[in-house]
This record gives sequence, structure tokens and C-alpha cells, in this order.
Amino acid sequence: MANKYTSIKELIKDSISVYDGMTTVWPQYGKEELLHFECATFNGTENICCSNNGTLAFRYVGNLYVTPSTRKAWRILEDEGFVEKSFYVPFSNGDYPKSEQYIWEALKAEANRCRYEEFLEDCAKICDKQGVITLDDSILSNAIEIPRTGIKIKHFGCVDTVYPVITSNLLDSYSAKKLGTFCTNNGRVVFVTREGKTYVTKGYKVLDKLRSAGYREESIFVPFSNGEEILDPVLAAKWERIKK
Repeated sequence: MANKYTSIKELIKDSISVYDGMTTVWPQYGKEELLHFECATFNGTENICCSNNGTLAFRYVGNLYVTPSTRKAWRILEDEGFVEKSFYVPFSNGDYPKSEQYIWEALKAEANRCRYEEFLEDCAKICDKQGVITLDDSILSNAIEIPRTGIKIKHFGCVDTVYPVITSNLLDSYSAKKLGTFCTNNGRVVFVTREGKTYVTKGYKVLDKLRSAGYREESIFVPFSNGEEILDPVLAAKWERIKK
């Protein structure tokens, strides 16, 4: 699969050809159905496109194709003069093509990788403008990263999940503002790196290093600063080993 498309033909190779009557699986409903819709067989020669929930559909030379939506895919369509219009986008609501399931899953996995690369590029541009530099590994090794999937905790007898500040590869204005920032509470420090990752550590010695790296203080929720118990034993043990 191509990482960078230079032509519409390359994009088509990374797409699923949609045809009237193809079998679609809806796993959330436990059912299958045949696709019967106008935009699979509609007339006209205009090249059009539409997106929904991270899926991009486009008609080229009378044929309909579906591919995961990425910036590179959109760029090719724009260069080719496609017109964005509203129509039904297959495989954009949890459904998938039965015969092409594994191809579709592979396309989505590659698109996720591409989106993450685009996300890192966007983060780097913002942080370069703000003078936020890469942190030393010694800082990160003495901290816990909050993964996108979150960390289960117990607090006052209730089980909850702590999530990172940035939870997706779409860098909106709120997330962009949090890049290269930190916050403190009760001897704990949370900070968001130039890669968009959230870390938590103990003690305030790290603050001088963060400020030297261009980090600034911002209002952020500080995990593990009010007696929360980490339920994962591996992460709990790592948290215990972190030095103030």
C-alpha cells in the first residue's frame, strides 16, 4: 500500500471497488445485507467524493470506490478536480465488505499509521513555532505515560479510567493548545510532550527541565494526585519506583 499517492490510479489500488449487490456485514447487528443504492450505479461523468466517519467514497470514470480517509487521499482528489457532494458512504458506520474484509482491515490499519504520521507532523510544526524541544529520555523514564486506552484506577471505592490529554490523531484547537504544557498538584506533575503524549511523574524537580525545554504551565487535570490507586499491577509497580 502506498504511503504517498502521486496519481488517482495509485489511490484506486488502495481502495475497495463498490458495486451494486455486494454483501455488506453489520457486526453490531449480527446481520448481512446486499448493497442497493443509487450512488453505486448513478449516471453522470462528474468525479465526486464524500466522507463520513473516517471513510472516503469517490466516483471516478463512473465507478465508485471507498478508502479510509487520509490527508494524502484528499490531496489527490483535490488535484484531480473532484467535487465534494453529499451521498451515502459505504463501510463508514461499522459495516464492512464481506468478500473484501481482510483487504479493508489492512487498508484501515495503514490509514491509521498514516494519520498518526500526519498527527506527529502537525504537532512538530506547532511545537517548533513555540520553541518546545524534545525531552531527555531520563525525564520520560521517570514518569508514567497515560496510553490512549487509559489507565484504570480506584478512588474512594469507585473504579474509573484516566485518559491522556490528547486522545485522537485529529489535532483540534484544544489539543494543539495543550502541546508542550504541564500542570502540578499535590506533588505530582502532568505534562504533554511535543509528540502529543501525556506523562505523569512525582516531585517538582522536573519543572526546571520542562521550562528549559520550552514547556509552559497550563490548566490540566493531574492524575494520581489525590490518592488514586492504579489497578494494573505492572503500572502500579512502575509508579512506586518513580523517584521524586
